[in-house]
Amino acid sequence: ADDTASDTVESLFDSAKGIKVGGSILAIVAMAVGAVMVVMGYRLFRATLFAVGFVAGGVGVAMIVEHVFDDKSWVVTASWVAFVVGGLICGSIVVSLYSLGIFIAGAAAGVALAMMIHNSFGYEIYPSHPQVVLIVLCIVLGILGGVLTIKLEKPVLIVSTSLFGAAILVWGVGYFAGDFPSSSDLREYASKDINGDWVYSIPDAWWGYLAGILVLFVLGLFVQFRKTGRDGVYHKSRALGHREENVQYVEAQTPPRNMRYGDPVSHV
Repeated sequence: ADDTASDTVESLFDSAKGIKVGGSILAIVAMAVGAVMVVMGYRLFRATLFAVGFVAGGVGVAMIVEHVFDDKSWVVTASWVAFVVGGLICGSIVVSLYSLGIFIAGAAAGVALAMMIHNSFGYEIYPSHPQVVLIVLCIVLGILGGVLTIKLEKPVLIVSTSLFGAAILVWGVGYFAGDFPSSSDLREYASKDINGDWVYSIPDAWWGYLAGILVLFVLGLFVQFRKTGRDGVYHKSRALGHREENVQYVEAQTPPRNMRYGDPVSHV
């Protein structure tokens, strides 16, 4: 094996080899969508569902294309096309299927959390094959997030939209600022020490990005629980930003007795 693994796959989602037009557009959109999702993700639930499905499907399909055609000069263009097509298809499917949409919303936050853990210390669990750790974390936390969202709905949906929005917003910033480690490919930070063990030099900037995600996440929780998502049950409405009111039931009571005529039944 090589002593270094710096020959990374050129990716739409990573600016390590320079800022590209496609990646720049994607980063700007991610910052805008992420900002809205942090503060109004639950209120604009159907739009959020589409965005989550678009990102999840688009990123998944694009990464498959990048790894299958990693030696081709046109891999970034193919990745961009795959991202858009895969995103549109998955976003539409997620919005049209309610239960699946609820699950995906929670699962996406679980995957975002898995990537944060992986970039922070998860890669050290199995340094020779960090991708295995990432896959396991994504599956476990994704399923856990999806199940919790189906069971508890509103509170977990607010947590999920706040975390996912914060993550994609900070990724957008990191694309331009640089040194945002790509969870799917940490090889550019890997090398072997004198004992032949893999060691990773994750950029110190990552801790600043992580702090930014956590701050935005907490801010999103505060705003959504206290303001934008407080009164409505928006995930049960088909209208964008329309809340489903809780129906109030009033127990029927027997009319009070007429003091002049007494019990009306006794006069029948």
